[in-house]
Amino acid sequence: MKPGLRKYVCDLTLDLNTVNRLLSLSEENRKVTYRRREKQPYPDHPERFKGWEQVLCREGLT
Repeated sequence: MKPGLRKYVCDLTLDLNTVNRLLSLSEENRKVTYRRREKQPYPDHPERFKGWEQVLCREGLT
């Protein structure tokens, strides 16, 4: 990464309430892995993505 761009780097935490069950979160919810056919045992939540393998971040970006 170019030194000038480093000022825009920030740590993001993935939202456990929105993660699709085919995605696995690790490293304190900072890394996501696609598990293809292994559904993860996340609890039900109304904000959880069901039709697409996606997840939102807990922090907003501006």
